[in-house]
Amino acid sequence: MTLKSGIIISLTALGIVIALAYRGAQSSADEAAPPASHEGVAVASAPTSPAPAPAPRALPRLVELGSDSCASCKAMMPVLAELRRAHPDTLKVDFIDVWKHPDDAEPFKVRIIPTQVFLAPDGRELDRHQGFYPADAIRERFRTLGFPVAPPAEG
Repeated sequence: MTLKSGIIISLTALGIVIALAYRGAQSSADEAAPPASHEGVAVASAPTSPAPAPAPRALPRLVELGSDSCASCKAMMPVLAELRRAHPDTLKVDFIDVWKHPDDAEPFKVRIIPTQVFLAPDGRELDRHQGFYPADAIRERFRTLGFPVAPPAEG
C-alpha cells in the first residue's frame, strides 16, 4: 500500500466515524426501544400431523451493525459465519449494513462501526461492543450475561 492510498483510507474511515457521531448527536437523547424481533417465523403443521409443531424457542441474539465496505466489518464476516454455523440452536446472529439499511440500523443508535449488540431472547439490549470482536470473546460475553454458548466441538 502506498502512502497516498493509506492516507485516503484513513481519511475515509475518519469521515465515516465523524458522520456517524454527527448523526448520533442529531438524534434524540431518548432511549430507543429495542428493535422489533425478527423471530416470528410461522410453523405450519402437516395436514396429517396429529399435533402442531412446537413454537420456535426464543434465542439470545447478536446483531452486528456495519458495512460491506469497512475493513473491520469485513473482518467480522467470518466470525459471524462461524457463530451461525456452530450455534444454530442456541444463538441468533444477524448483520445489518448501516448504509444499505439505515432504517433497520436507526433503532440501535450506532455511532461507530462495527458495533455488536447483545440482545436477550425477549429483545432487551444487554450489552454492546464497538470494533472487531473474536468469536470466543463473543461466546464468553454471552456466558457472563447469563446465556452460555458452548464453544464448538473440536474434531
